[in-house]
Amino acid sequence: MRRRMARFLAAVGLGAALVVGGATTPASAAPQVWYQITGSVKADCSAMSAKYRGLGARIYTGCHQRSYDKQWAFSYYWPS
Repeated sequence: MRRRMARFLAAVGLGAALVVGGATTPASAAPQVWYQITGSVKADCSAMSAKYRGLGARIYTGCHQRSYDKQWAFSYYWPS
């Protein structure tokens, strides 16, 4: 389910982010940050964050391993 949502957001991209609410918020508002869990392999996290960066997303926190479940994750946002 999470991967499906991430693929949808990546496919729709910045246009959907603006339609959903980015266009109506003031420029000084904090961006909506998304958190992506990629699994137990660091290379998968690096590849996915690079893919999102290539689609125009800004990486908010780079790949990091969560201490409580050992899953790799990163967070990103779509610039307005």
